[in-house]
Amino acid sequence: MESGVQYSGDYSDNELDYSILNIEGGSWILDENQSNGYSYSASNFAISSVFNTKIKDIDIQAGLREEYNIRDLIYEEDDNASLKLQIFPSVHLSKNIKNNQNIGLSYGRRVNRPTEWQLYPVVWAGDRFNFIKGNAALKDEFVNAFEFNYGLFSEKLRFSSQLFHMIIKDKISSYIQYDGHDFIDTWENLSHSTNSGMEMMINYMPAAYIDFTLSASGYYETWSGITRDHSVMEGNTFSAMGNFRTTLKYKKNTQLQFMAIYYAPRNTIQGYMKSFYYFDFILKQYLLKRNLSVTLRTHNTFDTGIMHYTINNGAYKTVGKYIYEGPTFILSLTYKFNNFKSSKVRDGFRSDFNTGMDH
Repeated sequence: MESGVQYSGDYSDNELDYSILNIEGGSWILDENQSNGYSYSASNFAISSVFNTKIKDIDIQAGLREEYNIRDLIYEEDDNASLKLQIFPSVHLSKNIKNNQNIGLSYGRRVNRPTEWQLYPVVWAGDRFNFIKGNAALKDEFVNAFEFNYGLFSEKLRFSSQLFHMIIKDKISSYIQYDGHDFIDTWENLSHSTNSGMEMMINYMPAAYIDFTLSASGYYETWSGITRDHSVMEGNTFSAMGNFRTTLKYKKNTQLQFMAIYYAPRNTIQGYMKSFYYFDFILKQYLLKRNLSVTLRTHNTFDTGIMHYTINNGAYKTVGKYIYEGPTFILSLTYKFNNFKSSKVRDGFRSDFNTGMDH
C-alpha cells in the first residue's frame, strides 16, 4: 500500500494593451475599448493511494485519487470561480506469459481541465487574420478509459500494442465562430464523445549501432453536443497517425536520428482536415563523460508540414491552412548534474528527441 499527497498551483495577473498604428504620424494609439486585464489562479490538492497484490500469477494494482480543485478567473466585474471535489479510481491487471510476453487489462478515470487561455472570455488577435476568444463556462473533460495491452520483449525486438475504448463527457473541442466580419477560434464542450482504436510500437535493433522504431495508431471517434450558439454538433471520423524513426550510433557518444511523421485525413466537428507529414533530422553529441549533450535538429526539414482544413456549417464555407515554417534549425545544450535520469514515459509518439510540434 502506497499513499501520497500532491499540490500544484498556478497564478497570473495580466494587462493586455491594444494599440493601432497611425500611418501618417507613425505613432501607436492605445485602443481603450480593446485593452483589458484579468487575473487567473488555479490550485489542485490531491491525495492518492495505490494497493498492490498478486493472486496466483496475476498482478493487481488498484488506485484511488481524490482531487480538490479551485479555479478563479477574474475579468472586469465578473468572477468565474469554481470549487470541485473529484474522485479518480483505477484498476490494472497484468500477467506474464511464456516467451517474454505479457498481457494486461486496465480501467481508469481521467480529467482534462481547460487552460487559462481557453477560459479567457475576450477576443484577442492571434495574428492579423485570426482571432481567439476563450469560454469562461468551459467544464472539465472527463474520460473513462478501458485498455487491453500486449507486449513482447526480446534482446533485439520489442513490440507493444494496446486496444482502447474511451467514453468522454464534456469533451473540450476547438470551435470556429463567424461574427459577420471575422472568424473567431474558441472552445466548446461536447456532451458525449467516444474514441476506440489501437496503438502499436515495434522497435528492432539488429546491431548495437542501429535501431528502427515504428509507432502507429488508428481510431474511430464519435461526438455529439450543442454549442453556445445552439449549433448541433454530431459526427464521426476514422483517422490514423504514424511515426518512423531510425537511430545510428557512432562509437559511444554520437547519434544521428531520422524521423518521419504522418497524420492521416480526418473529419472535424465542423469540417475536414487533410493529411500532412514532415521529416526531422537530429544530431546529438555527448561530452564530458556524457554529462553534457549538444543537439542540432532540423525540424520540418523539407517544408512539408502544411495542414489544410475546411470549415462548413451550412451558412458559410471556408478553407485555410496552418503552415509550420521549415526548415527550422534548433541548437540545444543540456548538462546533467549528479546522476539525474529522465523518467521513461510510455507513449508511441514520444522519444528522447522531442518533435516540438504543437498538435
